[in-house]
Amino acid sequence: MDTKLQIDRPELSSFERVWDERWLKFSWQDIPFNKLWVTESQWETFDINHVMEICENFHPAIMRACSVADINGKFYLWEGQHTATAAYIFGLDRIHCGVYRCEDMKFKDIPSIEKFTDSQISSLLEMFMKSTGAKTLEDVKKLIKVPDYDV
Repeated sequence: MDTKLQIDRPELSSFERVWDERWLKFSWQDIPFNKLWVTESQWETFDINHVMEICENFHPAIMRACSVADINGKFYLWEGQHTATAAYIFGLDRIHCGVYRCEDMKFKDIPSIEKFTDSQISSLLEMFMKSTGAKTLEDVKKLIKVPDYDV
């Protein structure tokens, strides 16, 4: 297998590296599963079938870290509840998480940097419509829940 160091990418030379003070509030931690809290809307939208789908192809090498907000010492699992649950089912008692110390989860209002191709969006929309019975985009809009950030 041919390999190269990521730092050797020529494109990087056009960027000025700067220290972002927000890193001081971020850490990688292994949080006990029984210490992970979810918001009311996450509780309501939990899908055990999604956990079962993850379990069908579960492999630790492809598991993403979960995202947690540490608000006053309480760990809110705001992204990855289904992954964390599958990992717990497969014997992991402590879940690897990116943890951000903060006062609330308003940071979730920042537009996501995750990008999807038109084909991926189309597939996701089709799966959503099949699983919910939505027939039109108006149906989809009615079914999409507003996240609960008030913790």
